[in-house]
Amino acid sequence: MIISLNIVNANHVQHMFRRYERGVYGLALPYNRECSYTGILSQGEDLFIAGHGSPVSVGHQDGEPRFTPQQMAEWLQQWVLPCNYWGDIYIAAPGASTSYLDGLLDALGPAFRGRIHGKFDLAYSQLNPPIESAWVKVA
Repeated sequence: MIISLNIVNANHVQHMFRRYERGVYGLALPYNRECSYTGILSQGEDLFIAGHGSPVSVGHQDGEPRFTPQQMAEWLQQWVLPCNYWGDIYIAAPGASTSYLDGLLDALGPAFRGRIHGKFDLAYSQLNPPIESAWVKVA
């Protein structure tokens, strides 16, 4: 599944991510504060989060939503990840850094070691396939 933090219009999200193979990336959805994604994301499905980043937060370029690593972990655990989730998490956020991923791993805990990946030098709403070495993996 793809969750876009920087595009909140569902039609625009569908347009931006229409070229991404659904068998690899799953459904593309916009962020919605009141939406629970836990019934949509499968336990072993990879999660792709697209947004704008900084060393301390990831989210919408103009404000809401913005997540620190701790806030991202809380949101993921409460609203996104199903019970016994074993997929990988990919965060595509120009402007962020590996320090953000380190903080996210600390907040999510050791069960996510080796399952959090990031890409920070990419174009707007660009995702690479998970098999590409372009993703930085948090050990």
